Parts: sequence; structure tokens; C-alpha cells
Amino acid sequence: MVSIETILTRWMNATPKVLMVCLIILVIIDLLVSKKLGFLKAAPHYLGGKDFWLRILPVAAVGGLVFADQPTIAWVQSLQQPLIKAWIQVGANLGRWIWLYVSIAYCISRLFRLSALSRILSTGLLAALITAVIVHALKFLISRARPYEDLGPLSWFNYAQGFQDARGFQSFPSGDAAIVAAVAFFFFYVTPSKVFRWLWLLFPLATAFSRMSINKHWPTDTMASWVVANAIAWLFIQLQYSVFTSAKPKPVRV
Repeated sequence: MVSIETILTRWMNATPKVLMVCLIILVIIDLLVSKKLGFLKAAPHYLGGKDFWLRILPVAAVGGLVFADQPTIAWVQSLQQPLIKAWIQVGANLGRWIWLYVSIAYCISRLFRLSALSRILSTGLLAALITAVIVHALKFLISRARPYEDLGPLSWFNYAQGFQDARGFQSFPSGDAAIVAAVAFFFFYVTPSKVFRWLWLLFPLATAFSRMSINKHWPTDTMASWVVANAIAWLFIQLQYSVFTSAKPKPVRV
């Protein structure tokens, strides 16, 4: 018989996740009802252009860097300075709850009728959702062994083992790093300052370090996530360019 303490513990652990899912659904419903998804009609135009594919194709090239995976992950796990550990913990927290934070921020911006901010937040959330779908499809397609499986960085296409232990063979790319990177790259593109915009990239870097520090992902897993996230963020910037400038819409080349 399950104890009351166990039930309460499970409920406390599940509540934030349920709230996160409900808020994401609420954001999507709000966008549908307010008819703010019309900009997606232009997606085929940009998906058919070479600029998008030049940004996403390097995912295949990342595999050539696997020779550096082992020493790099060992170096990351050796970092024990308090400040770095705190930064990595921030990255771990973002990787788990970025959906919740962006959704809450969107609801607050809608409540106070901050239309420009709500548009930015909702588009960033959509970019993260699309990135998550692509990344998780790649996880099943590539079926790479995670570091803790002790099969080395060259263990790819483990379909048989994946059916028995799916989580252990979904290393490439990193889902958490990809989602945080999608939001960060989107904010990077919409930030006017060419200096301060780079601060956004500290967050997905922290998430990448957090995933490597607990032996869940190889460095190339996180690098591939960044490539996918950047391509999707760039795509959504093209689709929403007129929101961020009063000039005539044109492709943003950053």
C-alpha cells in the first residue's frame, strides 16, 4: 500500500510539470483565439531557401568532432569551483523549467496588455516547441548511447538497445540544451545591442554544461542542439520581422 507521504511527494513533484503543460496549452489556445498565428503561413517560403538549410546542415558535421567528446566531458566534470557550479545549476534549472518561465511571463504580459512583449515571448515559445519536436525525432533516428552507458562516444544507431532502454539511447541531440538555446537565440536576435545580446547565450551554455556534468550528454550532443535551435530561431525571426521593426519586412541576416 502506498503511504500518504509517498502520494504527497509524487503530487508535489508532478504539480509544476502539470502546471507547465497547462500553461503551454493556454498560450497556444490564446494565440489561436486571438488569430496571432497567421505569420506561420510564410514558413514554406523560408524553409525552401538555402539560408535556413545552411544553418541546420552543420548538425551532420558535428559528428566529426566526436574525437573531442571524451576529454571535453571529463574537463567539464572536473570543474568544482563554487561560482561555476552555481552557474551550471542555473542551467539545469532552466533546462527543466524554461517552458514554465516563458509561459508565465507571457500570461503576465497579456494581463498587462504588453502586446510587443507578449508577441516576442509567444514566438520564442513556439520556436522552442518546434525545436523540441525536431530534436526528439533526431533522438530516435540516431539512437546514440548516453555517456553513462559506458559505450563510448562512437556508439550510434543502437536501435535494439533503444527498444529495451529508450532513455539510455537518446543522447543526440540534447533536448534540454536545445529548448533553452531556442529561446536564447530568439532573444539574441531581437536584442538591439550587439554587445549585450551575447549574454543570452550564457544560459544555454550553462544548460549544456549541466547535462555534461551529470553524464547525460556528450559535448557534440549539445553542439548539435545549438545548431538546430539557431536555425529555428532564425526562421521565426524571419516570420515575425515586422513585429520588431517599423521598416519594410526583409530577411534578417545575423
